[in-house]
Amino acid sequence: MKIINFIGNSSAIIIIGTIVIFGILEKKNVFALFIEGVKSGEKLILELFPTLIGLFVAVRNVK
Repeated sequence: MKIINFIGNSSAIIIIGTIVIFGILEKKNVFALFIEGVKSGEKLILELFPTLIGLFVAVRNVK
């Protein structure tokens, strides 16, 4: 079980590091792109939130 946790934690760090390294090599502003992605993700969550709440309530009341 410790090996699986180590692989999971390491893979997340490796993926994030790889993205940052490639962004720097391509001379992109990684932080600005990250903030732009956060803003678009925030809009998506706000659009989906009412639907998800409705689904959770409907599934919970099916019992």
